[in-house]
Amino acid sequence: MFYVMIEMTDFTRGRGPLRTTMDVINKAKEISELETTLDKLAGLIAEQYSDSTTKKDLLAYLKRIELYCQQLNITSKVKGDVQNISGNRISAVKL
Repeated sequence: MFYVMIEMTDFTRGRGPLRTTMDVINKAKEISELETTLDKLAGLIAEQYSDSTTKKDLLAYLKRIELYCQQLNITSKVKGDVQNISGNRISAVKL
């Protein structure tokens, strides 16, 4: 997820592999999908702890990440729809 976010940040600075706004939108969708994997892996780690503060903190952070990824997913879908009006890609729209 981190490297995908770096690519998105680089886009805003005019560098990196992403060239169009649609590339950024697709990366936002990718981050949202990667959250599922992160949630599963971190959940396995959390199971290793007893009912400790560390476990509760980890689970709380996971919930926050899940919320942000859901928001990112919704935003990327809306922006993607705006980009593809009537099947015509419009590249001048800013995020």
